[in-house]
Amino acid sequence: SGARYCYDRFPANVRTEEQEERRKAILAAASGALEYQSRHTP
Repeated sequence: SGARYCYDRFPANVRTEEQEERRKAILAAASGALEYQSRHTP
């Protein structure tokens, strides 16, 4: 499934706290951008 694919590409044991923070920031920015787009499209 999609989750398995993500874990294969980004193994948890390779993640550092810094990478995790960056990933969260990117996810937040991406979801915010999507929300903004869907709210403002006609």
